[in-house]
Amino acid sequence: ELRRRGLIVNHKKVARIMRLAGLGVKPRRRYIRMTDSRHDQPIHPNLYRNRIPERPDQVWVADFTYIRVAQGFCYLALDHCS
Repeated sequence: ELRRRGLIVNHKKVARIMRLAGLGVKPRRRYIRMTDSRHDQPIHPNLYRNRIPERPDQVWVADFTYIRVAQGFCYLALDHCS
């Protein structure tokens, strides 16, 4: 935006002005890769890929992805019939 208006400033000057004004930036969080797909372990078949459950509580699935909530993290579990 500043360059578009013809002002020549670098990131250090912007950071200094923001600091003097009491403004801050949210620091970037480091990306942590949780899955390592490069392994020699056997891959198990998906036994329920093309099956449709007939009633609730027959097939449950889980996604081991972290979901951030106010208290920390939780996991997702779903009844495949729902």
